[in-house]
Amino acid sequence: MWGRDGKKLYYLDRLQKMTVVDVQTDHQSTQIGPPRTLFQSSIRHSIPTEAYDVTRDGRFLAVNSIIESTAPVVLVTNWTADLKK
Repeated sequence: MWGRDGKKLYYLDRLQKMTVVDVQTDHQSTQIGPPRTLFQSSIRHSIPTEAYDVTRDGRFLAVNSIIESTAPVVLVTNWTADLKK
């Protein structure tokens, strides 16, 4: 996820650590700085990037844990017909 200033790229590494790299561009090249670990998270790679966001001042909003459920999903079709009864 890009930082609001467009100069930092935030991502989860393979160990679920929030990591940042500085990105500098000009008309001819792109320079990527060394990765820096910011903090350990429990955000899973299998969930979309909407699980975290970077605020304008560089702080984070994150879903740091996911509750999994084994409850079945029930799909009700033609439910409007039941309303007419």
